[in-house]
Amino acid sequence: MERLGHDGREHWLACVTVDRPGMVLFFFFWMFLGAFWFVEAASRGGFGTSALVLLIGATGLLLAYRPARREAAGVLVGAALPVLLQAYLLREGPGIVCSRVWLDDKENCRYLPSPLPWMVAGVLLITIGIVVQRRVRAAGATHPDRHQRGD
Repeated sequence: MERLGHDGREHWLACVTVDRPGMVLFFFFWMFLGAFWFVEAASRGGFGTSALVLLIGATGLLLAYRPARREAAGVLVGAALPVLLQAYLLREGPGIVCSRVWLDDKENCRYLPSPLPWMVAGVLLITIGIVVQRRVRAAGATHPDRHQRGD
């Protein structure tokens, strides 16, 4: 906490901690891993064994480094990306959607479900991830001695 009295009164303001550039980078690493873990789970191992080993290794490395662990809420934001992609792909639904096949002048019709549940789930994942991350950062800002030590 910092004590400022610029207008004759004493003010107690919380110190604004400026995140080091690496912290934002760790958040994006967690987002990347979250997206891949979501797709890996949804496709029931569709990436294969070698990709799974790499995912486990990258997750283990980020979990082993304590400052990177503080940014782990990025997993939720990353998991939202494939969900929002699915909502985008279903944007013409709900209902039967027909399109022309350009090579042989035929029509291809298919049923598309509503994209709304996917969009709501994606926005919910992003919101929860951001709220959790802000709370973690705020908890780190209230304990500046802990933040400097790297706990």
